[in-house]
Amino acid sequence: MRVVSAYLTPAVVGVIVPAAIALSTLLYKIWRNRVVLIVSQSGNNVTNRVFGADFGQIGYSMEVKIINDSSKPVTLRGFELQLLWNDLDFYWLRDPAEIGNREMKYKMPGTFIEYRRDLVINHRKFKEGVMQPGDVIGGMLLGAGCTPIPKCFPHGSEIEMMLFVYDQRGKRHRAKFAFFVDNSRSS
Repeated sequence: MRVVSAYLTPAVVGVIVPAAIALSTLLYKIWRNRVVLIVSQSGNNVTNRVFGADFGQIGYSMEVKIINDSSKPVTLRGFELQLLWNDLDFYWLRDPAEIGNREMKYKMPGTFIEYRRDLVINHRKFKEGVMQPGDVIGGMLLGAGCTPIPKCFPHGSEIEMMLFVYDQRGKRHRAKFAFFVDNSRSS
């Protein structure tokens, strides 16, 4: 004990305590300013699927839940789906309010599938993507492309792809999503 106490002189304690307080203050500021979005998959194989449609279109639908687990507001900036095949024509369906769709419905190309705007989160970015601490944004995320589903992913199989959600700082928050492969229209 005498050896330890010899090192803990008042002068040493006078240096260690302020340094520990400064370090804990810094760590608290970093923790308080962190941006944490919890991204997860909801739904089932009807809502989470990749499917062939008319006119060579491929549809992508997924049911997503995003939770702001931060202590401050977060703004969603965008979404990215990491495809398992190269589809240079992949795009997220545009907001019906931006393209003048009076019915305010998202329409999957090459199908008769429609979703009311309030059920879809494609437009929940920037002004409409501001999330207060504890807020939850949930709904369908809809995309389309033109590259056929490769034959190595047969009808009825399940594939996994990574979804990235970007915040106002450009930070990526990710989750792995399972998709039902529906090639019934292209068979």
